[in-house]
Amino acid sequence: MNRRILSLWLPFWPIERHLKQQGMTVRTGLALYAPERGRLTVKAADGFALRLGIRCGMPLAQARAMQPDLNVALADPAAD
Repeated sequence: MNRRILSLWLPFWPIERHLKQQGMTVRTGLALYAPERGRLTVKAADGFALRLGIRCGMPLAQARAMQPDLNVALADPAAD
């Protein structure tokens, strides 16, 4: 029996899924967040947000302080 292993890395999958679910196609600085250890944490960011300095794992409050006009939405890990 031949065993095959496939490994995929889709760094923007949560963003793409969210945009498709919302019927949107344009990325304009979007970050997805979720509660983690008593605070809201960025879980995914699109390319534009990454260029603005937003990083996964940073507190959402810090991301909003850096970019007040940042578009944010609640992450849905189960859907991803």
